[in-house]
Amino acid sequence: MDWLIILCLLLLICVMYYKVYKIKKDVYDFADKLEKNLDDILLGKEISELEEDTVLAKLNDKINTVIKIWKDKEQKSFQQKQQLKELISDISHQTRTPIANQKIYLEILREELKQENLAEVIDKLEHQTDKLDFLFKSMVKMSRLENGIIQIEKRNLNIIDTLSRAISGVVAFALKNK
Repeated sequence: MDWLIILCLLLLICVMYYKVYKIKKDVYDFADKLEKNLDDILLGKEISELEEDTVLAKLNDKINTVIKIWKDKEQKSFQQKQQLKELISDISHQTRTPIANQKIYLEILREELKQENLAEVIDKLEHQTDKLDFLFKSMVKMSRLENGIIQIEKRNLNIIDTLSRAISGVVAFALKNK
């Protein structure tokens, strides 16, 4: 009778060992298939659809859904960037001519009018025109920077001049609206 119990225990151990071996093999197979699918994704290939109702098939379906959503968002982002670039380019193009004309008219006025107070007004108008021109040139530079056409270069400038230009515009506006 002892030998029967020992035989049953040995048989149970063999069955359990086989079950553990089978589960371990299934886990490794699953990991290999998942790794292959992830490699395919990294290479830009489509994940093959499995017809079986398995965990891997469900996981592949979810991954494909995530990839589709990601590609849609990437496409929308690209389109938005293109629209912004076109807008900046259009604004810049449309405003260059009026600004250039305004500068020409200011030069003509300066030559013909010698009164001091008019010269001061013209100076302020010219300063504002220069600021507007600077803003549009900045938009063009931003567009070129975004496209990689230009690179950022650090320069040391006089901070007092920069602050003076900024403050003079605010003071003129404040005095006008006083």
